[in-house]
Amino acid sequence: SWTQGHVEVEPRGWVGSFNASISLGSIFERLLSWDDEDKSPITDPSSPLSGNLLNCVELTIHVLTKGLGKWQKAEMMSYEATPNTSVLDAHKRCPASLPFSSVAVRHGSALAMRSLPVSQITWWSFHLPLHRFVAACLREVCRRPSEKPTHDLMEYLHKELPEIEQDLLFRGLMEFPTLVLSRSAQVRTGLWRRNGPGMSDQVLNYAEPPFCRALRDADLLLLQFAVLGRKWNQSSQGKGNKEESDVGCCFLVNLLLHRFGLFQFAGLSKAPNENITRYQEEVEAGLYAGEVQVKEDVVETGETESSLVLPWTYTPAKDVAMSLSLLEEFFHILIVFITELPPVPAKDKEDHTNQAKLRLRREVVHRLASGAKTHSELAEVHHVLSHWDNVFLSEEGKARRPDDGTGAALETALSDVAERKSSRGRLAPDQWELKRSAWEDYDPAFFHMSLRSHQSAAENRPVPPTPKSPVHFGVEPQTYAPPLEPFAHCAFHRLRRDVTADATALAITYRILHVHCRNVSANQPRDTAGLRGKSAYDKEAMSETILARAVHFLTLGAYAWKDDSSDPSQPWRNKGGGSVGSVFYGVLNDAPAPTIKDWIVAALLAKPSDLMDDDWYEDEENALLLLKRLAVDGGSPGGFIAQDKALRAGAAWLCELAIKHNPDAAKLVGAGTQQSDDPGVKGETDMERRRREAKARAMQRMEAQRAKFLQMMKMDDSDDDNDGGKPDPKQSEEESPRPPRTPTRESSPSVPSSIASELGSANSSSTPASPARNESAGILNDEKNKTKEATNTNGDEKLIPARLLKERPQCIICVDDGSGNARGIDCSSRNEGEDENRKRSRRKSNNSNALGFVGYVQASTVRKGGYPSSSPQKNAESSVQRFVGAHVSLCGHAIHSECCEAYLASVSHREDRTVGRREEFRCPLCQRLSNCLVPFIDVGVDWIESPTCVPVSNDVGDNSARNNLKSCDDDAMSVDMECENDSEQNSNIPLHDFLSTTPWWVPRDDKNVTWDGQCAFIGTKLLSATSSRSASEENLTRKQGVSLDASPLKNHRRRGVRSLRKKDLYTAWNAMMRTPRFMRKRHRQKNSEMHDTTAGTAVETRAETVPKWPVTEDSSGETVVWRRLIDLLSDVTYRADTKRLGDMLPLNFGEFRHYIVEKDAYNVANRAAGIESVDWPACISTATLPDGRRQELSREKLLAKLLMSIQSLTYTCCSEAHEARRLFRKLQTGPVEDNETHPHNEDKKALYSKFGIAGFSCDGHLVLMAQPSPLKDEGTQPFDGRLGKIRHLGLAVMAAAGAVSADLVQLVLAFPLCGTASSDTADDDDKSDSSSMDVDTESPLRAPVVYPILYGHVLTHVVAAICAACGRARARSDSLEFVWPVPFSQHGSFSQKVNEGSGDDENVDILTKDCESFIKLGFLARVLQVLLGKLGLGPQGSFWEEHAQKSSQVLEVLKQSFNDFESKTSTEGNEKWMYSCFKLLEVVLSPQNESCMGASLESSPDEKDLYMALFRSACFTASVEAGLYLGDAGTILQILLPGTSAKYVIASSDSKESSRDHVFILNKLRDQFGIESIETMMKSPRVCELTMHWYRSALNHAENSEKTETAIVRGASLESRLFKTDGFRTMDWPMQSAESVSSLSTVDKPKTEETTETHSGNMRSLQVESFSARPEKEWKPGPILAYSTRKSVPLLGGFYTVEGRSHKGKGHPRISMLPTSYTDLYDELGKICPDSEQTGLCLVCGEVLNAGGKGECTKHSFKCGAGAGIFFLLQECVGLIMHGGKAAYVHSPYVDSHGETPQYRGRPLNLDLDRYDILQELWSGHTVRQKVLAERASSRQVIIPDFY
Repeated sequence: SWTQGHVEVEPRGWVGSFNASISLGSIFERLLSWDDEDKSPITDPSSPLSGNLLNCVELTIHVLTKGLGKWQKAEMMSYEATPNTSVLDAHKRCPASLPFSSVAVRHGSALAMRSLPVSQITWWSFHLPLHRFVAACLREVCRRPSEKPTHDLMEYLHKELPEIEQDLLFRGLMEFPTLVLSRSAQVRTGLWRRNGPGMSDQVLNYAEPPFCRALRDADLLLLQFAVLGRKWNQSSQGKGNKEESDVGCCFLVNLLLHRFGLFQFAGLSKAPNENITRYQEEVEAGLYAGEVQVKEDVVETGETESSLVLPWTYTPAKDVAMSLSLLEEFFHILIVFITELPPVPAKDKEDHTNQAKLRLRREVVHRLASGAKTHSELAEVHHVLSHWDNVFLSEEGKARRPDDGTGAALETALSDVAERKSSRGRLAPDQWELKRSAWEDYDPAFFHMSLRSHQSAAENRPVPPTPKSPVHFGVEPQTYAPPLEPFAHCAFHRLRRDVTADATALAITYRILHVHCRNVSANQPRDTAGLRGKSAYDKEAMSETILARAVHFLTLGAYAWKDDSSDPSQPWRNKGGGSVGSVFYGVLNDAPAPTIKDWIVAALLAKPSDLMDDDWYEDEENALLLLKRLAVDGGSPGGFIAQDKALRAGAAWLCELAIKHNPDAAKLVGAGTQQSDDPGVKGETDMERRRREAKARAMQRMEAQRAKFLQMMKMDDSDDDNDGGKPDPKQSEEESPRPPRTPTRESSPSVPSSIASELGSANSSSTPASPARNESAGILNDEKNKTKEATNTNGDEKLIPARLLKERPQCIICVDDGSGNARGIDCSSRNEGEDENRKRSRRKSNNSNALGFVGYVQASTVRKGGYPSSSPQKNAESSVQRFVGAHVSLCGHAIHSECCEAYLASVSHREDRTVGRREEFRCPLCQRLSNCLVPFIDVGVDWIESPTCVPVSNDVGDNSARNNLKSCDDDAMSVDMECENDSEQNSNIPLHDFLSTTPWWVPRDDKNVTWDGQCAFIGTKLLSATSSRSASEENLTRKQGVSLDASPLKNHRRRGVRSLRKKDLYTAWNAMMRTPRFMRKRHRQKNSEMHDTTAGTAVETRAETVPKWPVTEDSSGETVVWRRLIDLLSDVTYRADTKRLGDMLPLNFGEFRHYIVEKDAYNVANRAAGIESVDWPACISTATLPDGRRQELSREKLLAKLLMSIQSLTYTCCSEAHEARRLFRKLQTGPVEDNETHPHNEDKKALYSKFGIAGFSCDGHLVLMAQPSPLKDEGTQPFDGRLGKIRHLGLAVMAAAGAVSADLVQLVLAFPLCGTASSDTADDDDKSDSSSMDVDTESPLRAPVVYPILYGHVLTHVVAAICAACGRARARSDSLEFVWPVPFSQHGSFSQKVNEGSGDDENVDILTKDCESFIKLGFLARVLQVLLGKLGLGPQGSFWEEHAQKSSQVLEVLKQSFNDFESKTSTEGNEKWMYSCFKLLEVVLSPQNESCMGASLESSPDEKDLYMALFRSACFTASVEAGLYLGDAGTILQILLPGTSAKYVIASSDSKESSRDHVFILNKLRDQFGIESIETMMKSPRVCELTMHWYRSALNHAENSEKTETAIVRGASLESRLFKTDGFRTMDWPMQSAESVSSLSTVDKPKTEETTETHSGNMRSLQVESFSARPEKEWKPGPILAYSTRKSVPLLGGFYTVEGRSHKGKGHPRISMLPTSYTDLYDELGKICPDSEQTGLCLVCGEVLNAGGKGECTKHSFKCGAGAGIFFLLQECVGLIMHGGKAAYVHSPYVDSHGETPQYRGRPLNLDLDRYDILQELWSGHTVRQKVLAERASSRQVIIPDFY
């Protein structure tokens, strides 16, 4: 019973009756499972059942008339109407009839209809067994092979039953199911607020699988049958042709509105109230019963006066939200009513089986739409299929699987629509995931899915791309719902048109659109005082669900009226859509049948006031305009906005349909069927004119582009003709007898001899193979079959080397490799279709469509040590842990940039919801998280050429460029360069020889260029031209606001000597990024008349004759992809540092961010001066910068971002290499077996294959990459594995760095700008600096683009130099410099001396020696950096007051200690290393010592002991850091220059190191790279000059950074911000994890004075003498908490530092190790946080947090993991992974003996190392965010952002 929305009485009979309905529903179909031809199973002649059985129609008639009809008649007689009086509560009143809407009356209906007098408190039940049995009988009737049984059933009921009996029968069939449907909807809406458990269970089982088929589905079928049969008393007119073709659709729509309580909320008017006279007439005519009259007023005469009572309606909803929910339920029933019609009868068993497959497929699709499911979960779909469907599917499945036929049928359907989703790492069964193509069948209102499942499906639903609409709707039009099932029973098919043409339903649909999409004016809001149902316009009455239902309903109407498959000979009303209440009711029978065009007019173009029968809508927009606004704007701009893009696309599809089928709609929406070409069309609107003009402009651009493509195709055709046409007679005469060979270059073989021999043997079996490389040892045979240069007929250019990849990567979307050959197209049959050739040519000539590899960039602290140091002062870890790194991961799948954009547009609505970030997407193939593309660089086969291992003497050789040395160099060569024995066997040249002969020292050898002081070389003619200007010109320049440092770069400059700008850099990148064959064709086409026939022409002569590549700011597709990548790399790290450091970031922005530093520094100064802040670069100058200067500054920013990308490459390589080392050390703990098939060795092979490596050397410090081969896997072998895939990024970085190679090397290695001798260097530099300052004394202060190498990250600096050298080598190998303008290639990126320096012998040997020499320089810089930092010679508080004296004292003490070291005959490795470090310090500190000769340098004995202890500690740390540096540098060198891996493999094949001595390992690493000892290096004046210059640059930088903010001069304050650094880095990333050192059990031991930390994250012990304090003042944390000595494992971060611990009162406590017992962990954390109700433990750094919903874990994740975090929730015993504020639960690493984590106490839990290793791989492999998104997408329990 009902009392104010509560269930007061819940009889137990309800539960029993409902259970009976479920039980009976499962046997009804089995009881009826016979065919009409079957004989009776009873053979007893005396039995009345032994005769023929009733056929299905006869049985149905018998049940309807004799059973259900009688029950309904008796039941309906028990209902009595009540008066509409205030004496009774509203929910107790029962009207005798229900009013029709005035909208229905205008279309032929009566004013009211007969109905059951039911109130809200009327007893009702789900238990309707007779109705459900009738529904089962109707299903069997519809299943009969022909359509005649259904016709016979309806004809018998209409002819044999009296009209009154028919009306009672069909009215009962409509009323009782409607009552159940409405009450269940009320319960789901929440109207029955205090529901009992029985009610809740019944509603759940009634409408959801698996019992919904026997309950709710049966009621829907009864409604469909009742609508077909109930047609009496629907209209006040007499019988006629119209009534015979009528159906009771008007009855159903209005009845549902009343039972749901929506009549008034929908804004409808009660028809009897508008025409009382007609109401009385219809009551008297017997169309329906009149209401019970009430005597209310007593007059004076004593008589009573009765007032007429009209039919009324009632709503149980108490607020707008409930009414909205009921309206959603109402439309859902209408949609299901239209969609789920009985199927067409099957012709035979095979046809029925095929239909059953389709129904099974549909069920599986919708079950998987809400998320991946297991096989057992999907097996439940058979419960909602019919008995016969399961029988036929099982029979067919048993043919393939006799023991499980049903399962076989399900697997067949799954193979078609789903794919298996492996659950690796989750310890859970595999799941099935819906295929992308199967989403086309998803129905947003599918009735066998719950509302929650539909919500999940809406988030996962992709939007497939569709053809562009002629009108721009903002989204691509697509249908919101799939097309209606065409195989519907003919007797029920008409219902689709009847319902979608019902005037009342269309009016409510329009009202929904108007509520959500009307034009809301904030200034003049519409008055709703006289509006019916005005509460529907409240904000609470708006929802995306009801709007989607309205669009869905209109979409079904469009499908229904587009279908014209009915028999044209039949009257059009028999097709549906013309009965009472329809918008086509007034159309005559002999008139043309209404079409889709007419439905559009009636439904979408109708006048709103007529459609709603309300004058309030007189001037409102029609439904079509509202749909257009929904598609374009998402709704009302000032009101409701729909977020679902599929909904907007569905609205756009309806608009497009209207445009296509109705000219009036096309004109209204704005896209006519024809467009006039007249420039001025008479009568056109402004919008039409603008559209026409925009179209004309677009056509012009298309024609221009088409002409350009045609020209390019002609070039391609001519090139193809030249390549494949008639050969040159000379060439044919000479080369025709020879087998085909790969062309090689003149100066150096483009294909190595060993590789060429392999290629030759592979291409021709008749040619004897040359000696190949030994595969086991990688040794090149000394006997080489050298190939000569192959020139073209004119000799105009050097041929491009053969490409490494036999086939370019193919786009995973368009299956095209960018060269014109799509997969599956036979190149030999190109002449079969000329159209296909033209298409391929157009694709090939499209420069904007670049091929790139899908990648993901994310901020990382994995190799940074996690949580930043909490010390308030600088310490060893602050410079390392302060900033994040950028990690780039590649899945290896290629995609075109345009294909990627189209893919993102098609899935953006789904990705925005599942991924959560607009810039992120999933790889279309592997679904890995991605956010960038890495441009594909087509490299030549010479890239993997291995260097020769021939020793090189001190004499450089015959190279004239290298023998052209100065006099001082000759003197230097006389120095005794004694090389160590361990360095004599390698082919590396000494560092002195490299510095003396290298062309990379551009300022020393090339007097035609000079350094601009910031980041570029410029021509020297620039300064001379500038100095010759008059004073008046300089004054004029200053008056115009242009500084002289900018004007020389812009004014009075010839193009040949001007500095580089952004356009020039774009031009260079356009050339460097493109595939060389395109450059070759372009060059051949334009330079056919300008060739030089002389062999061996100089590079600059050749370049002068080559037409210049146009200098333009427009970028090719590869350049655009590259620019987006470097922007993303810079933005990701900067955003992460901002969140991580907050207000502390402006104190030091880090390296390679000079434009951010300048913006902050100048804006701070400007704000202090009262000047408004501006963006960079305008902030650095008070005057307006000219365009040329802006271009130069933009180039600086691009160069800084390029360096940031190089740092990201370095970080990525180090992260992957350290992960490989970690896994390798993990395998080393296992048994060592010689058997290759042993599982341990198999794991090693899998590890090597996973990372693409061949092994490890030098105690795991050096990762040995696999030797590259051009024959394996068609050239893709170098890119195998995780480290191999990074080579794609490395090639892109090399290509970009090669364009500015000379500039980049000068920036990162900081060669002195002038001076040759060490004694004169300082003076020369001072002169150079002073001369540069004379150019303009008013130049603004600039932050350095790159830190001094001693203050920066040395490894990144070295990698940048290697990338520049390798990029330049590739450009020369591929002849890319030919297409550059001469000024650009000679000044700056490719200095002329750099071009000339290599000569004709340039090959991989020269490149390898250059790169290894760069590593040597970095080795010196890293050692010096650590020594200076550990000795405390870095910037401090009183830097300039104490530095000189302190450095002199340290040097003096060291000289005294090592005075007699050289006289010793034999020294140990450690002592020799310390002496080397002393010699290095002696060189750099000697000038400081000379400046303090007059001061007292005497030190006390205690100070001497302290300095020596410091020096020993510094030497040890330097050995460790130098070893780590060399290991990482060698790994990166092998990645960037694959051929060098053969050299290191050879060098390490004869020894297996087992020593852990760091000096010993360092010496082995030096042997690998041929690095001589430091004392040997320091004998070279070149090396001394360079190191002193580094140190002096660092001191000058420190001088500027130490200027205080309180300085009076504005410049001093500005310099302190522009030159801020962290000083000398004693520790730097990549930090080594705890697994790489000895056991971490020392954390349980007390610290001694002899123990110190040498590396952040490593517990290493170093014995020093009397060393108990450091020279600088350190912040001392509190004592570490004592922990248990029980078994424990390292944390995921693997780092432990004393200085990172928090003491009492400072921050959060931490633990250092993770106990393996959950009980121990609970006990430890309970002692730390006894009052915490929810304790969270960071598994990365060990910090203990409060996880009680205050967001502490989220804040910690940004500081510790740059947004990523892995936590363990102690009380819940569950893992928590987090990224970017979004979190997800994962399996607990603590499990019981059964591998489960029970929710009850009693079982001991211990750490599962396998699960913990999964978490370790998540952290180390940078896959935390990927895992978070995956878990959130598949989990029902979603954590709100920033909760933990």
